[in-house]
Amino acid sequence: MGINPDVADAAEAAADPDRVLPHENLATTKPAEARRWVRIYAQLLNFKQRVLLAAHAKLPEVTEEAAHREAVDTDLVLLEAQQSRLQRRLAFWKRRSDKLSQ
Repeated sequence: MGINPDVADAAEAAADPDRVLPHENLATTKPAEARRWVRIYAQLLNFKQRVLLAAHAKLPEVTEEAAHREAVDTDLVLLEAQQSRLQRRLAFWKRRSDKLSQ
């Protein structure tokens, strides 16, 4: 049985460190649009940080070695990479918003 294409697409997107969201116009000249992306990425980053905190808190409950290795080597690595991407995107939009508001 093959992998669901939606799952494959989501996995590929989740691992892309340079991915931007749909309709995210990096060249916008509108201060309000830049502020909107700051809010969007702040919310996403907050969500991802809470997911990571929960994952780390539950990790001691994963006692089987193979399961623990999978959680640490795959799940946490991916979550942390996603968090880093969101931090970069948020920093970009904060800089862009500040520049456009001058």
